[in-house]
Amino acid sequence: MISICTYGRLYHVIKYTYI
Repeated sequence: MISICTYGRLYHVIKYTYI
C-alpha cells in the first residue's frame, strides 16, 4: 500500500504547486 501513500503525497504537492 506504499503506492497509495506516495500518490497521496504527490497529489498534495501538485495541488500546492498548482495553487
